[in-house]
Amino acid sequence: MKVPLTRLTLPLAALAVVAVLATFLVVALRFNSLPETIPVHFGLGGAPDGWSSRRDIWELPVVSLMLLVIQLGAALLAIRLGPRQHPKTVELTAMFASWCAVVFLVLAWRAIEVAVGHAESLGWYTIAVIFVPLIGLIIRSLQVKRISVSREN
Repeated sequence: MKVPLTRLTLPLAALAVVAVLATFLVVALRFNSLPETIPVHFGLGGAPDGWSSRRDIWELPVVSLMLLVIQLGAALLAIRLGPRQHPKTVELTAMFASWCAVVFLVLAWRAIEVAVGHAESLGWYTIAVIFVPLIGLIIRSLQVKRISVSREN
């Protein structure tokens, strides 16, 4: 018996896939316009403080894809494990996958914007895109844990 999916699981998984594909597309379309040296690390204020070869921009979509495969693989495993898993566990895995994919997309886009001189830093909204959903993800995790504990009792 498989775990039933929540109404959010498939849209979240689809968002993750689309964000990973978009990250590859953004990097591919902008790669030739990048200078030889690009920012690869940003400090707490969002300003670049580490630089590398422009080829290294490809690490963002590649790592994003690797994370997606691992996360969706974990979700599929949870579905196959059946009734021992709570449906919210699969939803939470898809939620984490979509958050990671969107973060990598935003970081790739903003790193390119800084590299080509269209921005000086990641910008406050980049930090918001990273941390606001992360807070929601943590809250949802705590809710799932509470549901799981009450289900065991």
